[in-house]
Amino acid sequence: MRWFDPATGDPDGPEGPEDEFRSGLVSLLGVRDGKKVVVGGGVFLGGRYVLTCAHVVNSACGRELMDRTDARGTTVAVRFVGADRALGRGRGEVVEWNPPARRDGRAVLPTNTAWEGDLAVLALDAEPPPTVRAPRWRDLAVGQRLRAWLGDGLAISAVDATVKMVVREGTYLESDDTPRKIGPRYSGGPLWSREDRAAVGLVSGVLPDKGEGLTLVIPWQRILAEVPLLRNLPLPGVDRWTAADFEPEDLTPVECLLDAVLSGREARALAARAVCDKLGLATGRDGTAPGVGEFAALLLGRPRAAAALLEHFLEQGDERTAEQLLKVCHDVAAPGVLTPLMHRLLISILDDLHAKAPGAVPPDHALLAAARILPLGPLGHGRARYLRLVDELEARRAAPRLAGPLLRYVEHLASALVRRPEAEPYGKRLRDWSEMAATKQAVPPAGLSAHRAMAEEWAATAPTGAPRVVLRLSRYENDTAAAPGRVQYGLWADHGDGRPVPAGPNDDRPVPPHQVAAAVLALVGDLALEQDTDPRVEVYLDERDLRLPVEEWTDRPPAAAPAVGGPHPLGSHTPVVVRLTGGPSAYPPQWRRRELKRRWRSTADTAPLDLGEAFTDADQVVGEALENPDAAWAVIHGGTAERRTELAAACLGFGVPIVLWDRSGTGAPPGELFDRLRSLCHPRPAEALEALRTYRVQAHRSREHHPLRPVLAWEDPDRVGPPSLTLTPFDDRPLPDTQEDAP
Repeated sequence: MRWFDPATGDPDGPEGPEDEFRSGLVSLLGVRDGKKVVVGGGVFLGGRYVLTCAHVVNSACGRELMDRTDARGTTVAVRFVGADRALGRGRGEVVEWNPPARRDGRAVLPTNTAWEGDLAVLALDAEPPPTVRAPRWRDLAVGQRLRAWLGDGLAISAVDATVKMVVREGTYLESDDTPRKIGPRYSGGPLWSREDRAAVGLVSGVLPDKGEGLTLVIPWQRILAEVPLLRNLPLPGVDRWTAADFEPEDLTPVECLLDAVLSGREARALAARAVCDKLGLATGRDGTAPGVGEFAALLLGRPRAAAALLEHFLEQGDERTAEQLLKVCHDVAAPGVLTPLMHRLLISILDDLHAKAPGAVPPDHALLAAARILPLGPLGHGRARYLRLVDELEARRAAPRLAGPLLRYVEHLASALVRRPEAEPYGKRLRDWSEMAATKQAVPPAGLSAHRAMAEEWAATAPTGAPRVVLRLSRYENDTAAAPGRVQYGLWADHGDGRPVPAGPNDDRPVPPHQVAAAVLALVGDLALEQDTDPRVEVYLDERDLRLPVEEWTDRPPAAAPAVGGPHPLGSHTPVVVRLTGGPSAYPPQWRRRELKRRWRSTADTAPLDLGEAFTDADQVVGEALENPDAAWAVIHGGTAERRTELAAACLGFGVPIVLWDRSGTGAPPGELFDRLRSLCHPRPAEALEALRTYRVQAHRSREHHPLRPVLAWEDPDRVGPPSLTLTPFDDRPLPDTQEDAP
């Protein structure tokens, strides 16, 4: 029996360890016949991460099961088994992708009995409900008795099995002789060892024609070797708890320190209970205390446990002991330098910042370089990006009493934000957080001040925004059934300082859409190499041109022979949004700019204007906006594609800064499709940019499962547009009447 977080209860009872283990099961959802269904399972790792099989992600996305195309950036709907049904839904972005492959590297065939890889990690877009708990993990071994569950995690779906053999080709289970066997939708779910009270691997594939109930599984030791994320981050799901799990040279210094400063049982119990309060752990009985060895194992094996004990000593005014603990924990690499409270506070500030002022955040590569931090690997997109960045920077530790990489990053980010009016409050909050974190990590004030001075010096000259490509378009001729029509365009590059500089012809020469797409993609590639991040494409259009499907243009003529792997639409390469030009409008320009700024400030605080079938003209839209003066965004559905575009123009002209609508079809999207459209930017509109890009990638692969053609207007009032172009009025432009003039 452990003192920390003791296991209690009847193993077979309703409150026993099995139910506790099942609270960490996750269902992955896909769409079949317009309905969401469970396609497989996963397991919560802690730290907002979910582990599953790559082929389960493929199934959830409507792809071929063994598709090896990189799925990073794709979002998947999930449901938590250990949460109330109404609260237990969420979404996860694929941040680790190890596709299934044969040992020779070739694609997996239906006749194969073994494959490698087949692992994926999802980063959740929000904290799971508090009832969802990450399991412990142990190595898988021959002879273990294990239990697996269907992807829905229901207790009645449990199947017991035995590890029969571990051979070079793979590891195999055999289901017990019961009416139920492990089947396809068990894939991705964890295998539970009752004896170890821990997970030991994942279900990978069922081989029904190779032996009754024979199942290919992925042992934990292989998962740990093949997914770098699990080795680099302090995840609660991979805790080690007992002294036997550690090398003596690591454990002994911590034991000696605890024995010296917490020699009495009463002092050790007080410190242990303080740590448990900060970590949310249960404890042993009153009047007892953990042994020195068990306490040392907790500090080395539980992320943030050492930080919690350090905070306890500082709260007691015992700075000398805190400094001793800091040195020992640095020497043995105890995981997690932030206390749980400080970690939650930092994420809360970043959530607010990215929801309400995302354009003020400098590119990550610029911040890391300025803070003298070695480059990180791919971080994903949206909320998953900064969650993982915090995790990775926290894992990189500094010598005692020196500001670590995470503190330096926060100081540079804060220095950039305080120079932007819309982001200044977040910069101040980050500085307050940094000062508290430095105190809790025993970093001297003078050391933090030196880093703040360097950050201020950098921020005075550094770009403060994300890079973007600015495209100004105007129709030269109408579309026809045979050709998409030609356009006039101008092209500018914004390197992050908010000042677009010319990067294209910027004249009134008419060209076909594929030439525009080719020029845009070339500039996107140049900026991506320079800035080490994907730039956004902002397309400036007149109201009459909002129907131009710019995000669907490719860099090849419509009649060109198809190429292998393409061509992909422009909107699948990088986020594409539209904006209105400063041309004629029903409202004065100064009034509209003021309205855009006012509504933009409440982007993350208000529900969207839901403009459905009942809205048929601009007056109704304006009336709805007037009744909701703080609404910053609208979702338009119902009616024809042309009508939806007209209503979008009315919203934008009135000053609603974010508008999402669908170009497809002639009628209202069915309920399930509209829910999918709405979910792309709710509740965090700032994440809609990458969500739409991902959806367009999926739609390019499978129009059947992704029939929408969403378009997003994104009118950030602090991002200035391009200079005005002098273009020929549309009504005065000649239509081609010869073959040479045709596009």
